[in-house]
Amino acid sequence: MDTAPLRNKIQLFICTLILMFIFGEIVFRIYYSYTGRILATNEDEYCMKLNYDRLPTDKNAKFFRDFKRLGWLDDDPIIGITNKKRYYLDDYTKEIKPYGSNTTEQLYYPSARTFNSKRMNNREEFTIEKPKNASIRIALFGDSFTCGEDVPFFFGMGNMLKELIQNSEVMNFCVGGRGTDVMYARYALEAKEYKPDAVIFNVLVDDLQRPFTCVLRNANLLIVNERLVIGPRKYPTIKDFYEQYKKPKIESYLLKHTIGTYNAHTRYAKDMQHGLELFSAMLDEMKLQTKQQGTQFFATFIQENDPREISNEYYDKLKKLLKQKNVTFFDSVEYFQQHEQEYKEISWYASNKEYPRGAHFNPTGYALFAQGIKQMLENNNLIQKNTNYHFANYDNDEIMVMIPEDYTLGNTNVRIIKPYIEPLN
Repeated sequence: MDTAPLRNKIQLFICTLILMFIFGEIVFRIYYSYTGRILATNEDEYCMKLNYDRLPTDKNAKFFRDFKRLGWLDDDPIIGITNKKRYYLDDYTKEIKPYGSNTTEQLYYPSARTFNSKRMNNREEFTIEKPKNASIRIALFGDSFTCGEDVPFFFGMGNMLKELIQNSEVMNFCVGGRGTDVMYARYALEAKEYKPDAVIFNVLVDDLQRPFTCVLRNANLLIVNERLVIGPRKYPTIKDFYEQYKKPKIESYLLKHTIGTYNAHTRYAKDMQHGLELFSAMLDEMKLQTKQQGTQFFATFIQENDPREISNEYYDKLKKLLKQKNVTFFDSVEYFQQHEQEYKEISWYASNKEYPRGAHFNPTGYALFAQGIKQMLENNNLIQKNTNYHFANYDNDEIMVMIPEDYTLGNTNVRIIKPYIEPLN
């Protein structure tokens, strides 16, 4: 039997594949060179290549200077990305006419990016021992929602909770843009020594996948013998990363682009599932550790504005998990729905040019969320029941009017929260 025709066809097929590969390689090399995009198979490789190119000093002076981050973020050898100590540089002033005043004044607006010497989102400092006059010490953990992003500091979640609970201490361990790994690491390494009465993890549904986005940003959480352990990070410092990381010298643009495109469509769902499994172990650990400390552990969860289908799927899974683990939680989605009629068509989200539909809560949203936390603490007998409010605010520069739900004519319990300090000297 003459096998030459078959052999010729196979050789032609192989040659065609080689030529197609070479052509594709040339095309994608030109494409990446022209667009300036970074070639990467996944988010981790993209992150490392991007940051390596910026070090040791970013050419545009936007990210790094001598291996130190610019802006409000810092790098902790164990926790990963966290807040800078004593950071107030995003505070701002405005010339406006204060409510009830006929004169224009220069007013000082502390921003959401206000951190004390322990990297808490607080203007005040705290002693290790809770003061005798403090009714409750609360430790908050979460991302930019917990930091009160997009509103002045006094309208953020932490300060509004403090306003709603008399004589309370609210210690805010939030870190913007980070996930559940940083929440747990900050509790285990920083917050436990303060022995809070209540520990609250505010979980945006998207936070589940964030522990897997970049080795440079995240804490290294491991499950060892069914216990959650904080392991050493691969690159404890930015300088370690710069000195140890090696960019690949030889790589196929065609293959990496193909793999990267596939991962871009499948990674998020995989990381969300992985994150849910990690959070399950985290809940077990938090219940154990807080019980040992005589502290009560709570969770809340937050949904994005206009969430994707997968976000709604994991919202349901997160709710189911918390019930299975017997963790007391506050469901902000359900709580906001209960108040839709009261607030009619007022949105809970702040809109701006970058995010017209709103990426974070507006002052009303943060205030209502804080009130939901307050009621959760009341229902669990950590604080005495006190006044619930209707919140009226229409702008970051305007006052927040807090009207008691049982308001009657002559009631003197209407309160006002200002977003600024006056006057600035």
